[in-house]
Amino acid sequence: MTESKIMEIPANLLVIDPEVQRNADHRRVATTMAPYYRDELLGVLAVSSRPDGMFDVRDGQHRLLMIRLVFGENTGKMLWCVAHFDLTTEQKASLFLGLNNTKSVARQDKFRLALVAGEEWAVHIYSISTSYGWLASGIKTQDDSFRRYSTISAVEKIYRLDNGATLTWVMSTTREAWGQDKSVMSAEILHGLGNLRFKHREIDGASLVRNLAKISPLTFIANVQNMKRMIPGNATLARAAYLEAVAFYNNHRRTRRIESSW
Repeated sequence: MTESKIMEIPANLLVIDPEVQRNADHRRVATTMAPYYRDELLGVLAVSSRPDGMFDVRDGQHRLLMIRLVFGENTGKMLWCVAHFDLTTEQKASLFLGLNNTKSVARQDKFRLALVAGEEWAVHIYSISTSYGWLASGIKTQDDSFRRYSTISAVEKIYRLDNGATLTWVMSTTREAWGQDKSVMSAEILHGLGNLRFKHREIDGASLVRNLAKISPLTFIANVQNMKRMIPGNATLARAAYLEAVAFYNNHRRTRRIESSW
């Protein structure tokens, strides 16, 4: 069981743990927060206890950084906090995600924290990605053999189509066609091949691999960008990528072509 209570805590007992926090935006603190500081707008921070008597900040790290900038790095200014006691690392990460669910938290940070919290979808994406030699940016590891990718938003969207089946297929297909080329994990390729596979299970995967291998990933990406410019209106990248994937597939087929469904 855990407990929580509202209490005043001096700022010099508050700690920001990067493992269960998003990356701090120090520029925002210095330019848009500290110059306009008002005590009555500080609000209540959410913190969790530590064995050493300090408290990890779960919600309010930018406000704490502002306080330190205004009053000094080691200020003991008293701050109102909701203090949670005896949380595990997983619970701390889950608490941050819950408190910041409607805030502008970078997708990369949300994925990293969801992984720390042991959320099933994040763990599954991690498992699929690493099995094909890929690791999301921001995830710490001692193994430097992984290629890094930053398109976690696209990866998550393809994963959520069918809980990872299509994402696994995309990573397998791109591995066969292009190996570990650094451009493979682009949003254009993920959305294009992912939606192609999800919407058209009947496609000939082996034929697609052979034809993809004849071009470079950068060529496919450029074709998607061209497709996006050609579509009337403000087409999304995901739609343009899918339409390019359909066109690419059909251009190499004499029979059993597919029709786009977007």
